[in-house]
Amino acid sequence: MPEKIGRLVRAYLKEPVRVELNKEQVAPQSLAHHFQYTGRRDRLNALIQYLKREKISQAIIFCNSRHRGEKLIRELKGKFKSIGYIHGGLEQSRRTSIFERFRRNEITLMVATDIAGRGLDFSHVSHVINYDYPYGLESYTNRTGRAARMGRSGIAMTFVTDQELRVLKSLLKMNRIDPVWHGNIPNLQAVSKRNGRRDGKKYSKKRSRPVPQSRIPSNNRNDPIRGERWES
Repeated sequence: MPEKIGRLVRAYLKEPVRVELNKEQVAPQSLAHHFQYTGRRDRLNALIQYLKREKISQAIIFCNSRHRGEKLIRELKGKFKSIGYIHGGLEQSRRTSIFERFRRNEITLMVATDIAGRGLDFSHVSHVINYDYPYGLESYTNRTGRAARMGRSGIAMTFVTDQELRVLKSLLKMNRIDPVWHGNIPNLQAVSKRNGRRDGKKYSKKRSRPVPQSRIPSNNRNDPIRGERWES
């Protein structure tokens, strides 16, 4: 808690109770953390190949938004049988029906948003797959906790792109995770926590160079809108 907030708490509250989450929670030993480093355009194919070669009893495939989940379920429906989709936009009765079908092992693959990321216990789940990298350490812990319940073994598979390398490095350190990599292994030691650098290069948007006035047609030089659009 920031010190300024602490001073306000002590000044205005009477006998406040402080509850802290254990950010350095050790991941369950029965849960194996797998990762695949891929490009965004290659991620769908990487997921399909993974689902085909892996022995999965049941899996939850997490997406970061309802829109992304809808796109993914359309891609997977024609390739895999026994697949469902759960999200917060469904009526409660519909969500309950899908969860119960999944619990009875009538659905093998369930695409889901974070609505399925906490408070649910599915005994047959062997794999949790982060198709989209989760927002924050707590989200990762909640999602992957759907597998390896009650001492059972399980696999958490996460697809990682260049944009997530910095937060992945923090995740592995904070949760004391020993990663199992599929395919190419990124150089996490070269990722800077502060600047988002990888292999000595900084992620930044390319800026256009200013254009000399001599290269702008004379009839546009005094035009504040048209003149600014000329680039080399």
